[in-house]
Amino acid sequence: MAPTDRNAADRDAAAPAADAMLAAALAHHKAGRLAVAEEAYRRILAAQADHAEALHLLGALLHQRGEHAAAVDFMRRALRARPGVARYHNNLGSALNALERSEAALECFRQAVALQPDFADAHYNMGVALSELGRIDEALSCFGAAVAIDPDHVQAHYNLALMHKWQGRPDAAAAAFLDVLRLQPEQETARHLLAALTGADSARAPAAYVAATFDAAAERFDEHLVDELGYDAPQRLLEMLSALPELPARPWDVLDLGCGTGLVGVAVAPHARQVAGVDLSARMLARAQARGLYQRLQQADALAMMAAEPAASYDVIVAADMLIYTGRLEELVLQVRRLLRPGGCYAFSAECLEEADIAGRDGDYRLLPSGRYAHADNYLRRLAGANGFVVRASVRAPIRREAGKPIAGWLAVWQA
Repeated sequence: MAPTDRNAADRDAAAPAADAMLAAALAHHKAGRLAVAEEAYRRILAAQADHAEALHLLGALLHQRGEHAAAVDFMRRALRARPGVARYHNNLGSALNALERSEAALECFRQAVALQPDFADAHYNMGVALSELGRIDEALSCFGAAVAIDPDHVQAHYNLALMHKWQGRPDAAAAAFLDVLRLQPEQETARHLLAALTGADSARAPAAYVAATFDAAAERFDEHLVDELGYDAPQRLLEMLSALPELPARPWDVLDLGCGTGLVGVAVAPHARQVAGVDLSARMLARAQARGLYQRLQQADALAMMAAEPAASYDVIVAADMLIYTGRLEELVLQVRRLLRPGGCYAFSAECLEEADIAGRDGDYRLLPSGRYAHADNYLRRLAGANGFVVRASVRAPIRREAGKPIAGWLAVWQA
């Protein structure tokens, strides 16, 4: 009688049951029932520890849930069991990229493309890793390969547009944004950035764009803004406030609009009874919370938050580097006036709309190619007068650097 492999026979007998369990687990996973799916994947692995697909899918689930290090462990085990699966390499690369291990992620994406040259997502993910490493030309090539394979790959078109924009090719960027809007007409961020490139009118930046921009920048925001871009608007606005003989009596109740990581809080906290902050970015708010200077922080659109506040709630309202994401300011100024107590002050910075840019066009504000808004001094002063403010101070001064050049802005204090 020929010898038998009892372990192999057991695995063959268990395979149909494992396949059924895997199909059920995957259905739960796709439906968002992650706890149920995880339990099912682990039951499969308890019976068959080297089940490659269960290992991989459990890793994908953990990555989806933000447990990236654990995800990497399971995905590596899956690859040891089945090293020739392109999507295993691709998803491992995504988990490594989430851990900011871009070089290791890049190698995974290369492996995925080598195994499956027409894998559009792997080309796209390679482009993301390369862009994070500052290798923009190579990233462009990868995003181009992704859309050549899959002309409906929205994210590849979007990132292709960003790469062209960053490299100073506005026409190519605009064409790629048009591809995004062809596929997703409701994509507000692409519409906003296309308007910035083409000079179209736009009243304010989409909330999703602002939140995503600042979530991505939160980790190094203070160092980048203060040390590299020379940003000191909060301190300068406080100095302008403190120089006013008509200053509200301290300590103040302060509202910080677009509070970010809390740089305004650092400046005003010694003079404040309480400081409230509002921002769209959850990651920025987490940084502000860690400072321990704010009595209240809220993740919301500033206008929506202000509309829900009681009238005459604050002595000082500050909007430092926040107006650059809002063009038309009428509603914002109306709410600021409603929330200030008599004699209260509104201190803000805004990017300067140069006289040369006003000629022959609406001179109130302009959406710039950067995606930010600039405002005209006459527009700001007109809003102040129409809403019962006295302009106590207004200074034209650099508010940050960009590409090594100073960006001109307004630093202003109005009093109710």
